[in-house]
Amino acid sequence: NGLIQELGILSSAIFNLFKSTSSIDDTAICHLLRGLVKLSNQSLIILSSVSPSPQLCSQYMFCLSKLVESSLGNTHRIEIIWDVICPHLLEAGFHKVSIVRNYVIDSLTQIINSSLLNQINSKSPPRTLR
Repeated sequence: NGLIQELGILSSAIFNLFKSTSSIDDTAICHLLRGLVKLSNQSLIILSSVSPSPQLCSQYMFCLSKLVESSLGNTHRIEIIWDVICPHLLEAGFHKVSIVRNYVIDSLTQIINSSLLNQINSKSPPRTLR
């Protein structure tokens, strides 16, 4: 029972860590996202060499999911993070495992929609992605 409580606390701490990235500076978020891209890329390479079950996919997609969560929390500065996340997400969108492809397509849609909503809500002039 104590172990389950500790896992809950750790899970909550990890969730809060990635949720709070919206308050770190531009340089720090780019470093974090680059690290997640690197780890996600390594995990997806391994995933492509095994016969994955849905549970195995979720384990190997941990870094990808944290990359997406962090990106969604930072769509207010999409022009800063886009060049960091986009190449990896596009590459992952062609992964041989359909669970990965579907997750990436859904995630890109969410990131783009959230970015557009942020832009509309802030009434700022249109931003140009590099």
